[in-house]
Amino acid sequence: MMTGRLRTPRGYRNNNPLNIRRTETRWQGQVDGDDKEFCSFASPVYGWRAALIILMRTYRKRGWNTIQEIIAHWAPDNENDTAAYTRNMVRLTGIPQDQVLKMADYKPLAKAMARFENGFLNDAGLNTAYILVTDTIIK
Repeated sequence: MMTGRLRTPRGYRNNNPLNIRRTETRWQGQVDGDDKEFCSFASPVYGWRAALIILMRTYRKRGWNTIQEIIAHWAPDNENDTAAYTRNMVRLTGIPQDQVLKMADYKPLAKAMARFENGFLNDAGLNTAYILVTDTIIK
């Protein structure tokens, strides 16, 4: 039970703003945190970096390059209200759900996803992570 003070959302406590689940993948900057379900990172830059790699590299290679396709895989119906998540991404980014995303669209989408996942946006580290990821994708 929470008393008086608001608790920092799980994604920000774990430096994992998009709440990436633990898998066999060991991300750069991933640390052994207390959370058994979601990854923990040494800093927000690493959490943003992992999320952007998933969105900009892995999902694009699989052909999931619209908000509708991305959210259907990120937040499947068996765990989330995928339709509400998708509507919120469209509202927060101004990008139609079935429009193929351009590279420049991934940063506002990641911000919107972090806001939805955590209840508010804390984008500390996002700019650095975005530069790191786009540098490796473009090369």
